[in-house]
Amino acid sequence: MKLGYNLNSKGKITSISSQNIDKFQYQTDGTEPFSLDDYFDWQKDLSTGEWIFKPIIMVPEYISKLQATKHMLNINRHAELMAIIDADETGETRLLYDAAHQLDR
Repeated sequence: MKLGYNLNSKGKITSISSQNIDKFQYQTDGTEPFSLDDYFDWQKDLSTGEWIFKPIIMVPEYISKLQATKHMLNINRHAELMAIIDADETGETRLLYDAAHQLDR
């Protein structure tokens, strides 16, 4: 399916459609790496004409304590985290960590 699309000054696709493609700045010729499903992950280097994969990565505002624990185990830093939590002589950090079901970023 042929597509029409427009690029901004940084090479990001600002609009795309399979209808009325002659009204767009560019039309696909089959060499483009994107589709209607993933066009937002691609940017064209306007000086070389090369398409660059630049996915939009959404960073969550919080993660579950299970996710955090698994990540700390994967990077071999869980013991370090527990030592930091246990270093609080008041015990408040341990109470808050144990009671938390999610951790803010």
